Amino acid sequence: RELQRLLQDPRLQALHGELVPGEAPGEAVLRVRAEEVFPIHLLLEAANDEPPSVGGWRTQATLWSDDVSGLGDRLRLSYGRAEGLDGLAVDYELPWNARDRTVGAYLQLDDARVVTSPID
Repeated sequence: RELQRLLQDPRLQALHGELVPGEAPGEAVLRVRAEEVFPIHLLLEAANDEPPSVGGWRTQATLWSDDVSGLGDRLRLSYGRAEGLDGLAVDYELPWNARDRTVGAYLQLDDARVVTSPID
């Protein structure tokens, strides 16, 4: 059951197992080797999902790591910009228990201004 949970972990690319004889008759040792996914990711986006009042088009860069300290913690930094909008977000998550529960903090700072003319 625990190996199945490990196989679902997005930080692992593959698991290789080998069952070898133990020291005493009837005993066996399971040796497992894990291949980790490269923990740093970069996403660049361009989208027209902002209201026209702040410019419509937005560009955003997001950089994150799936394992900052070796404990399975995640850190994500995002910066987005439209003509009338600047946004910065920081997100940190730390595993809390073996059942995929986490504790974390999120901070978002935005600065926006209207860039379109008022309708008469």
